[in-house]
Amino acid sequence: MDIDIVTLEDGKEYEVIDAISNKGNNYLVLLNKMADKNFCLRKVLKEDNEEYMVKLDNKNEFTEVMELFYSKHKGDGKDEK
Repeated sequence: MDIDIVTLEDGKEYEVIDAISNKGNNYLVLLNKMADKNFCLRKVLKEDNEEYMVKLDNKNEFTEVMELFYSKHKGDGKDEK
């Protein structure tokens, strides 16, 4: 299984654990390889046929994407009964 790894502006490596599409935008859910409770979201933008990631600066957008992520993975947790 191939695992996509990206290095962010903080110099740390993150594993791509999911991709979410919402309202015509694409997002990546990233997990820090060294601290598995440290994750972040990045919006994928395309300009001149080049893709790049940007931080989410809109709290509502962040919340909406996280809700989609949690909803998508509901029941995946080991702690659920």
